Amino acid sequence: MNYTENVEMIWEAAEQAGLFGITEVCTFINDNVMVLGGEPVSVRETARSVLAEWPSKIVAYLQLPKIKADVLVDHLQNTHWPTKLDATTAESLLEKLIRVSPQITVPSLIDTTTDLAIQGVVEEDVIQLLSQDILELVCNQISDSKEGFTVAIEVCVSMENEGQAFLEAIEDYTNKVQDIWDVAEMASLAGLQEVCTFVNDNLMAFSILDKSQRLKTQTYFEKWPVEVLEYLQSPTTGAPSLVSFMQESGWPSPLEASLVPDLLTTLLTPPQQVETDATLSQQPDAVAMETSLDQPTSVIPEMPSLDLEVSGEISLGNMEVLEILISELEFAKEDLTTALNKMIKHNTGESATSEALENYTEVMHRLYVASEMLGLEGLQAFCTFIIDNMTALSTQDQAHKTQAKKVLEEWPALVLAYLAKPAVSVIGLINHLRQPTWAQPLTDEAAVVLFNQLTAGSTAEEDSEDEKAYQRQTTAQPEDVLLTIPEDVNSELLDAYLQETPQNAGDFSICIQNIIQNPEITEIERAQRIAHTLKGSSNILGIKAIANIAHHLEDTLEYLAKHQMVPPQELTDTMVEAADCIELMVDALLGQDDPPPQAQQVLQSVLDWANRIDKGKLDAPPREASESVPTPATEPVKAEHKAESQANKAAKDATPSTPEQVLRVPTKTIDELMRLVGELSISVGQIQERLKHVMHNTRTLTDQNLGLQQKTFELENLVDVRGITGVENRYKKTAQHEDDFDPLEFEEYNELHSVAHSFLESIVDNRELAMSIREDLVELETMFIHQDRLNKEFQNNIMTTRMVPVNSILSKLQRNVRQTCRMTGKKAELTLDGTDILIDSDVLNNLGDPLQHILRNAIDHGIENADERTLLGKAESGTIKLSFYREGNNIVVKCEDDGQGLNYTNIRFMAIQRGLITENQEMTEQELARLILMSGFSTKSGVTQVSGRGVGMDVVHTNIRQMKGTLDLMSKTGQGTTILIKLPMTLVTVHVLLVRVSNSRYGIPTNNLEQALAPGVGEFYQVGDEMTLKMGKNIYALKSLASLLNLPDERGKNHDNETRPIILVRQETGVTAVVVDELLDTHDLVMKSMGNYVKNIHGVAGASILGDGALVPLLDLPELLRSPMQAAMSSMPELQDEQAMPTGPAVIPHIMIVDDSLSVRKSLSLLVEDAGFETLLAKDGLEAIEIMNQTRPNVMLVDMEMPRMNGLELTAHVRANQATQNLPIFMITSRTTEKHRDQAKNAGVNAYLTKPYQDTELLDLIDKALAGAIV
Repeated sequence: MNYTENVEMIWEAAEQAGLFGITEVCTFINDNVMVLGGEPVSVRETARSVLAEWPSKIVAYLQLPKIKADVLVDHLQNTHWPTKLDATTAESLLEKLIRVSPQITVPSLIDTTTDLAIQGVVEEDVIQLLSQDILELVCNQISDSKEGFTVAIEVCVSMENEGQAFLEAIEDYTNKVQDIWDVAEMASLAGLQEVCTFVNDNLMAFSILDKSQRLKTQTYFEKWPVEVLEYLQSPTTGAPSLVSFMQESGWPSPLEASLVPDLLTTLLTPPQQVETDATLSQQPDAVAMETSLDQPTSVIPEMPSLDLEVSGEISLGNMEVLEILISELEFAKEDLTTALNKMIKHNTGESATSEALENYTEVMHRLYVASEMLGLEGLQAFCTFIIDNMTALSTQDQAHKTQAKKVLEEWPALVLAYLAKPAVSVIGLINHLRQPTWAQPLTDEAAVVLFNQLTAGSTAEEDSEDEKAYQRQTTAQPEDVLLTIPEDVNSELLDAYLQETPQNAGDFSICIQNIIQNPEITEIERAQRIAHTLKGSSNILGIKAIANIAHHLEDTLEYLAKHQMVPPQELTDTMVEAADCIELMVDALLGQDDPPPQAQQVLQSVLDWANRIDKGKLDAPPREASESVPTPATEPVKAEHKAESQANKAAKDATPSTPEQVLRVPTKTIDELMRLVGELSISVGQIQERLKHVMHNTRTLTDQNLGLQQKTFELENLVDVRGITGVENRYKKTAQHEDDFDPLEFEEYNELHSVAHSFLESIVDNRELAMSIREDLVELETMFIHQDRLNKEFQNNIMTTRMVPVNSILSKLQRNVRQTCRMTGKKAELTLDGTDILIDSDVLNNLGDPLQHILRNAIDHGIENADERTLLGKAESGTIKLSFYREGNNIVVKCEDDGQGLNYTNIRFMAIQRGLITENQEMTEQELARLILMSGFSTKSGVTQVSGRGVGMDVVHTNIRQMKGTLDLMSKTGQGTTILIKLPMTLVTVHVLLVRVSNSRYGIPTNNLEQALAPGVGEFYQVGDEMTLKMGKNIYALKSLASLLNLPDERGKNHDNETRPIILVRQETGVTAVVVDELLDTHDLVMKSMGNYVKNIHGVAGASILGDGALVPLLDLPELLRSPMQAAMSSMPELQDEQAMPTGPAVIPHIMIVDDSLSVRKSLSLLVEDAGFETLLAKDGLEAIEIMNQTRPNVMLVDMEMPRMNGLELTAHVRANQATQNLPIFMITSRTTEKHRDQAKNAGVNAYLTKPYQDTELLDLIDKALAGAIV
C-alpha cells in the first residue's frame, strides 16, 4: 500500500465519522504529495519533516480537538510544504475542526498514521542517523551490556523480591540501561533515550511481580538490546520493528498506541548539529554526549579492520588536571575552526594560508603541552599527527583541502569522547585517523603504535591499587598545604562549598571528641564519612590543603572502622589537632582568620599514622570508654549532641522523608528587607499619629456642632418672637391701606423665619455628617491596629531569617579551649548550656572573638596547673561553664570557671605601678576587677603566645560596648571568676521611653531601665557634692539628664527634684537614678544611625522619627553615666608593650603570568608558587593592565600571541609607562624564528624563552631579576 492509499483510508474513516475538517486535511496532503512527485530531490528532502509530523498532529487533535486544532492548522501553513495552506483556507479549516467533535476512537487511526509516519516521499530510503565512529560507539556500549542484562534478569527471575541479590540485580540492570541512555544522549539519539526510559519503567513494574509472572516477561528484557541494534544498523526498517516489539502484551507495561507516532518520528529523525556547551566540560562523563552533537551525519568509508582490542579500563590520570585539558580543548575548538576555514577558503593568498597554519599549529602546541603535563604520550603523538597533516595540507591544491576539511572538523569531538570514555572511544579515534581523506593518513603500523600509546593511559599515574598502600606520601611538603582557591573556580560551587564546609568541619571535630569520650564504631564511621565529604568537595574546587589532610584521615578512620578498633590516645590527639587545623583552614577561606601556620606539621603527623597503618604497625591497646583523657572535651555537649541525634532519628521515623526546601538569600537582601520593614514601621507610626490628630479634631468639631446647634435654637426662638412683634407694628401703620392682608402673611416675616429654620436644619445635617466621619475614623483606627499587629509579625519573621543557634560556634569554642590548654600545659573541660538559643548571626559572629578571649583568659589566668589543683583539693582538670539564656529583651552570656579567681593584690600593685591609682586610694574589689578591662593592662610579667600584651579583656570590653552590651565581673579568690555579658536582642524596633528635658524630647531605650518613678517618690539627700535618692533600703546616686547632656538645668539648681519624675538606669557598676523634666509616652521606634558625618556621638545610640515627623535622638544612658574612672579608661591612651609590637609581614614578590591558555597559566602558577612567590594571572594584555592598576608585579611572564592585546603590545605599553618602564618582562612562546625574537627585543622584552622551556632556567631568570630590583 502506497502513501496516497494510506491517506485515502484516513479520509474515508474521517468521512464516516463526520470529521469533514480531517477530510480537508487529507485532501491537502495528497495534493502536496502529487506536487512533490515532480519536484527535485532537494525540495522533497525539505518536505520530509512536515510529511513525517502531520500524522502525529492528527492523533493529537483527535485526543484534544479544541486545544490541538490550531496546532494542526499551523503545521499545514509551514513553508516547507510545496503548496502551503493560505490564510483564508486556514481560517475556514480551523472553524470546521473546532466546530465538529470527533466521534471516532483514536486507536482506529493509529495503524494508518503509523504507516504514514515511517513512509517517505524521498527517493533515498536509507536514513543515516550517525557517523560511523559514533555509531560504533553506541553499538559497542549496547553490545557490551547485553550479557550483563541476561545475567541480571536471570537472577531477578530466580530470586524472591525482598532478597538482597534480587535488589542488587535490579540495580545492576538499571545502571546498564542508564549507561546506554548516557551514550544515547551523547549521540543526540532522543528516540533511543525514550526506549531506555520505557525499559526502566517496565523494570520497575517487573520488580513487583511474583516469580511466575516475571518468568513470562524474561524474554523481553533479554531481547530488546537486539532490537535496538537492528534499529541502529537500519533505522528505516528497524524503527517500526522496535516500536512493534515495545507494543507487545508480554511487557509489564506495553507502549500505548497513542504514543507510537511521536516515538516513530523521534526514532527516524537524525540528530541535529548543535553548538557544544563549553560549561559542561567540567563534568567528564558529560563531555562525550555534549561534544558528539558536533559529529557529522555523513557516512565515513568503511576501513579495513585492524586487530585492535581494549583490555580493561584505561586511566588517564588525575581527573582534576584532566578537566583542565578538556576545558582547553573546548576553548580551542572555535580557534581551530576559524583557522581551518581561513586556510581552506578559496583564493586565499600564501601569507593568509601561512598565518592560518601558524595559528592552528599554536593551538595544537598548547594541547601538546597540556598532554605532556598529564603524561599522555598518546595525545602528544596525536597532536604531532595533526600538525604534520596541517603542514602537508597547506601545500596541496584546493580540492585536497576541501576533501580533508571534514576529518579535520571531526577530530575534536572524537578526542573529547576519548577523554570521557577512553576504552569505548579509542578504536573509533584510531579509525578516524586512517581515513584516506587525510593529507597523510595514519598507516596500519603507525595506527597500532598510536593505539598502544592511547590505551597505555597516563605515564604520570601511580601504580595499581594494591601497590598504593606501600607508596603513600611520607613527607609533607609546603605545596601540600597551600590554601588557595583557583581563579577559574565555578562561583556557584564555591558558594555552596563555603556554606556547607564550616558545618562539616565542626561536625567532624565533634565526632572526634565523641570518639575520645565514648569510642563507638558508629562515631568512627560517621567521622570517616565526613572526612570523605571534606576530601571530595575540596578536591572538586582544588583546595588541596583540606583535601590532603581529610584524605589521609579518611584512610585512617576507614582502617579503624574496618578492624573494629579503638584508636590509641596518641592517634586521637593527632586527630584532634587535624580537626582543629581543618576548622582554622575553613575560617581562613571565609576571611575570618589567618591560615594555620602548623598545617604542614599537622599533615606530617597524619601521614605518619597513615603510613604506620599501611605497614601494619598500628598498636591499639584496648581502652575503656570512661578512660580519662587530657584533651579538653565536653561531656554535656556530647550528651546534648546524642540527644539531638536521637531526636532527629525519631523525627525521621515519625514523619515522611520529604526534605524541606531551602532558598539561599544574600545577607544584603535580608538587610534591605529589614530596612524596608523599619521604614514601614515609621510610615505606619506617622499615619497612626495623623489619625489620632484627625480623631481629636473630629471630636472637637462634634462638640462645636452641639454648641452651634444650641445657639441656632435660641436664634430661631428670637426670630419667632421679634418677627411677629415687628410685623404687628407695621400692620397698625398700614392697616388702613392693607385691610385685605393678615399679619402673618407679610413677606418680611416669612423670609426671616424660613432662613432661620433652614440654618438650623443645616447645622443638624453637619452634625450627622461629623458623626459619620467619626465612625469611619474609628473603623480606620481598628484597621490600623490590625495592620500594626501584622507589621510586628512581619518584623519577627524577617528577624528569624538572621537567627542562628549558638551551637554553630560550638566547635570553634572547643577548639579554642583545646589550643589554649596545649599552649599552657593545663587541663580544662568546657561545658555549655543553652546552646539551642537563637541569636542574630551578626551578633553571634561579633561575639565569637570576645568569647574566645574570655575562655583563653580563664585558662591562662584562672585555671591552675594540675599539680596546684591537686594540692588545693580540686579536680585535676579545671571546669569552664558557658551558659546562654534570655532575660527580657537581652541575651545573657555567663562564663564561670573554678580557678583561682582574680588576684586583687596583684591588680592593685600593677595599677599603682602604671600610675592608674595612688597608693592611698581606696577601691572596692569590683572597682579593682574592672581595671583589667583597661587597654594595655595585664598582670602577666612576660609575654606568651596566650597573654601578656594587655589586649585580651580590653578587646572583649570594647566589642561588648560596641554591641551596646554590658560586662560584669565577679570573682572570689580561690573559687573562680564569673563574667556576665548582657547584649540587647536585635530587633527591628526598639521600645523607647520618651522624656522631655529643657523643652526638648529624647528617647531612652527601655532595655537598660529598671523602673520609672512618679514625682515625689523616695527621699533626697545631699552627700558632699552629690545628690542621692533613698528608696526603702536602696540608695541610688542621683543625676540630672540635663547635666549629663550638658544642657541648662534651672530646676536642678533649685533642688526641684521632688516635683520631677525619675528613671532608674541599670549599668555595669550598679543602678543610678536619673531626673527628667517630664515623662511623655512609650513607643516602638526604629533606631537609625546618625550617618557618616556625625557618627560616634558620645551617649547617643541613634535617632528615630516620631509619628508627627519630628526627629528624636535615642540616648545611651549607660554610656552617659559612666563613672569618672570608667571615663578615664575610655579616654586614656592605650598602654603598649613595645616588645610585643608585631613586625610587618615580609613582602612577597608578585609574578604576573599573562597567557591565553588555561593550562599554561596553571602550570606556570604552580611552578612560581612552589618557588615561594605570589602570582597574578591574566588571559590577555588588557586584563593584565587592569590588574596592574591594582597591584604592581615584580616580574612579568608574557605570551606573544593573545586575543585583544598580544604580548608585544602589552610590553610596549609597560615600557611607555614611566612607573613600569623598568619592570622585568620575560616572553614565553612557541615562536622560534629570529624575526619573532627581534620583534620581542624591539618591544622591550628582557628575555625570550621558547616552549618547552626549562623550569630551572625560568626560575634563575626570575631570581636574577628580583636580585637586581629588590634591595
